[in-house]
Amino acid sequence: MNSSTLHTTHTLLPLARPSIYWTLADALVLARRQLVQIPRIPEELLFATIQPIMFVFLFRYVFGGAIAVSGTSYVNYLMAGIFAQTVIFGSTNTGIGLATDLQKGLVDRFRSLPMARSAVLTGRTLADLVRSTFVVFVMWMVGLLVGFQPQGNVLSWVAAAGLLLLTSFAFSWISATVGLVVSSVEAAQSAGFIWLFPLTFASSAFVPTQSMPSWLRAFAEHQPVSLIVNAVRGLLLNQPDASTIWQALAWCVGLLVIFIPLAGFYVIEAFIAPNPLVRIGLRSLPALPVAIWTLWYDKSRPFEREQPTIRFAGRLLLLVLVMAFAVAILGIGLNWL
Repeated sequence: MNSSTLHTTHTLLPLARPSIYWTLADALVLARRQLVQIPRIPEELLFATIQPIMFVFLFRYVFGGAIAVSGTSYVNYLMAGIFAQTVIFGSTNTGIGLATDLQKGLVDRFRSLPMARSAVLTGRTLADLVRSTFVVFVMWMVGLLVGFQPQGNVLSWVAAAGLLLLTSFAFSWISATVGLVVSSVEAAQSAGFIWLFPLTFASSAFVPTQSMPSWLRAFAEHQPVSLIVNAVRGLLLNQPDASTIWQALAWCVGLLVIFIPLAGFYVIEAFIAPNPLVRIGLRSLPALPVAIWTLWYDKSRPFEREQPTIRFAGRLLLLVLVMAFAVAILGIGLNWL
């Protein structure tokens, strides 16, 4: 069989594209990687849907008769909280997934590829946003089956859905930061829910805050989950409050402004972790306590790998300090609105 060889005098060059194009392309590739796993592992999506359905039936038929609300039925009051809880709890998958990739060495493989490092985070958060969209749609159908009667017009419902997806996206970045800080998948699962439970249940998601003690009510009425739930509830029941909606949006945007760079610092550290001097520089940027602790720990024992507990405790403590500082700044800013 004869074979022929093609010759060309033209030099083959890669397509000239701006860097932002390749950054977005890499993010979409990694997002697709997460989404194609859903048909292969349908149990993850199934259990992510079953849990909020159980909460609907629990509060609708078990606790609902003992909870009094004014102005509407309890099921109408409940569903906004269920929607918010669903997207917030679902955001923990971002941190667990990143911790899994780190533990399996997938990030080490990415290190050798000519890809945008940010795609590791943006791809995961975009994929989880698509999954949250599907779960919210399922919960909408379940709510209609148990007696939920949304009011207002379609534009208000779309606005409520948009706020829920923005909430999912913002909390996914918090979860991503937690997943990059901890050292194992098990720790990511535990740390992912510890801080979500007080925010979710000490809020107006399931019960009116008027029934809470004064000290708890002050926290519940001004924390982000209550503001998001109240904004969504107002849009769904044709009782929108502009002030509440703007405060909810401010919380979501503020969380994104804080945790996107913070998660970016930690993912860069994951790419170039072997250099302790680089770690010092990266950790000193998010907050001053990070720099102080890193200078002490990395310079006193720069190549020691036998103290994972100290390293984890220090990182977790500093993360809590940064979050507390961020919440304080956001709270001060919201008081000026």
